[in-house]
Parts: sequence; C-alpha cells; structure tokens
Amino acid sequence: MKFEKLKQLKSIIEKNDFYSNYNGVQQGAYIFSFIAQATIIFFGFYFISSLIRTAEPDLNPYLISSIAFIFLFGFEMLKRTITDKWAKDTVEYGAKMRPGFIVLSVVSLIMYAGSFYFTLSGAGKWSDKSEKIENQAIVNISNVKDSLSLKYNSKITDLKTERAKLEQQFQESSVAVSYNNAVKKYTDRGWRTDKELLESLKPSYQQAEKRFNDNVTKLDQQIAKIENDRDTDLTKTEERLTSQTKKDSTESQNASSSFIKWSVAFEFVVIFGIYFRRYFQYKAVQDWDERIKSDPKLNRWYRYDRLLEVLYQTKNKTLDAGAQLPIAKDLAKMATLEGGLLFTDGEINTEYYKLLNNLGVIVTRGSKRYIQLNYKEAKKALAKQFDIAQED
Repeated sequence: MKFEKLKQLKSIIEKNDFYSNYNGVQQGAYIFSFIAQATIIFFGFYFISSLIRTAEPDLNPYLISSIAFIFLFGFEMLKRTITDKWAKDTVEYGAKMRPGFIVLSVVSLIMYAGSFYFTLSGAGKWSDKSEKIENQAIVNISNVKDSLSLKYNSKITDLKTERAKLEQQFQESSVAVSYNNAVKKYTDRGWRTDKELLESLKPSYQQAEKRFNDNVTKLDQQIAKIENDRDTDLTKTEERLTSQTKKDSTESQNASSSFIKWSVAFEFVVIFGIYFRRYFQYKAVQDWDERIKSDPKLNRWYRYDRLLEVLYQTKNKTLDAGAQLPIAKDLAKMATLEGGLLFTDGEINTEYYKLLNNLGVIVTRGSKRYIQLNYKEAKKALAKQFDIAQED
C-alpha cells in the first residue's frame, strides 16, 4: 500500500467526530424519509380517491384523482412540518412536560393516526385483489362451462339427430308400414282375414323392431355416456377453478397483509429520518462545542473565524478589496454587539490584525489597514493557518 493511501486511511480512522461518522447516515435516512412519504401518499391515494368516488360518483375521475393527491400531499407536508418541530423540541429540551411540547405531541399523534388510517386502508385496497379475483373467477367458470357444454352438447345433438332418423326410417320402412296398416284394419274391422294378415306380418315387424331398438339403445347409451362425461368434466373443471381462485385469493390477502406491514414501517422511516436529522444537528453542534472547548488551537481559530464575519459584516463573496478596517476598539464593540464575542483592543491589535496582515488578508499603509482579500479567500487563508479543512 502506498504511503499516501495509508496516511489517508489513518486520517479517516482517527477522524472520530460525530458529524463525520454519522453525516452519511443522516443524509440517507432523510432521503429515505421522503421516499417513504411518497409511498405513503401513493397508498393513501387509493383510499381517499375511493372515498370521494363513493361520496360523489358523478365527479370526473381526473378531478377525483387531483383532489385526492392535493389533499394527501398537503396533509403529509403538514405532518412533516409538525414532526420536524416536535423532533427539534424533543432533541433540544427532552420530553419535559411543557405546554408547547404537549400541543406538538398531541397534534403529531392525531396527524399520524390519520396518516396510519389512510395508508393502511389504501394499502389494503391497492394490494388485496381477492374480490376482483373472485368476480373474475365467476366469469371464467361460466365461460369454461359454456365452452365444455357446447363441445359435449354438440355430440349429443348429433346422436339424437341420428336416433330420430333411425326412428323415422323404421316408421317409414315397408315392414312397419304394412304391419301398422294390418293393425289398423284389424282394429277397425276385426275380420279373421285381417288377423291372419297381422299374424303373418308380425314376425318380420318384431325382427325389424328389435334391430331398431338395439340401435336406439346403443345411441342412448352413447348419449348417456357423453352426458355423464360432460357433467364429470364440468364438476372437475369448476372444482379446479374454484380451488385456484381460493389459492389466488389467499395469496392476495397475504400480500395485502404484507403491504399493510410495510406501510406501517414507512411511517416509522419518516419519523426516524426527521428525528435523526434533528438529533444529528444538535449532537454535531454539541460535539463541535466540546472540541472547541478542549482544543485551544481550535478554539482560537473558531473565535477568529467568527470575528472575521463581524469584520467583513457580510458573507458577500464579491466584496471589493480596499475597504478600510475599523480601529481595534470599534471592532471589539462590533464583536460584542453582533457576535457575542469578547475581544480586548490589545488582542485585536497585537494578535488578530497582525495575523491577518501576515496572511495577506489585510494590508497596512501607514497607520491605516485595508482589506486585501474577499471574504471567501480570507476565510480559507485563516483556516489553512490553523490546519482546518474547508469545504468548497
């Protein structure tokens, strides 16, 4: 490993301030809180739009969607603002019973109760497709049964048509016609000769009738078998589709339960992201103050850097060089009034102005001093003198 890389790694390891260690976590949590809140709006949208649609079914769908989105967006932004104020108050003062804290806590609870209700209801509506699955299953089962019935009924119709043709052929055959005529004559007249004719025709008629009945029986058996196959197939198909519907419906309900759990998690992601950001800010400032108090060099730079702000009286980065500096007594007063800093005239004259002069921030001409660098350049020069890293 190269020495410069090792030096860089060592610097990272030894850098143990709160800001450096948790800045990435704070930024990530804060970004995720916005993503979670967008998801909350997405889920809540299904509930609110459904509610509006039920109350005003004649409204334009686009208008319903717009109203639902605007309401939820405003509600969530208000919730975020209140949560941020609650987090700031809690971090700075703790959970002490103060009127302001109680009001913020109560309002926050009400807002989150509403948000939970919107989100959970919306997540359930969005993810639970069981009702749609069951309605679609009814249509599918009906369509499949109609298709199967058409397939089998077509065969049954053909066989019944064939049976009717056989019956017609039998009735129109010469044997049947002769026999039926003989029966009629004997019935009408009752003559012996008619009876003898009837008896002579009967064997051939019975033989023909037996063949006809055998063929009809075979056709009836085929029709019965097809009807039985049809009913069995319809029952099995309906059972299979019903079973699949129940399975899909159960999976949909399980998915709905998972989405509801995730929607709860999103609410906590929002709270954590906002709260941790406020905690991070407060803790980072505390850590910074402790470092300043414990490190004389850092404390000196910090006081000088703040005095630089007072000296320039602005953070305007395009400040023209050449402005005359106030005398030490006036700068000390300005530091007390504007920055709450305590500097003596002697400290400013003998230490501060001398340091700025050496850094090239100011220039001395005779008994007067003038600004030579703009605020940004002066700030960098001062930081570099004390080995303080500056962000661009």
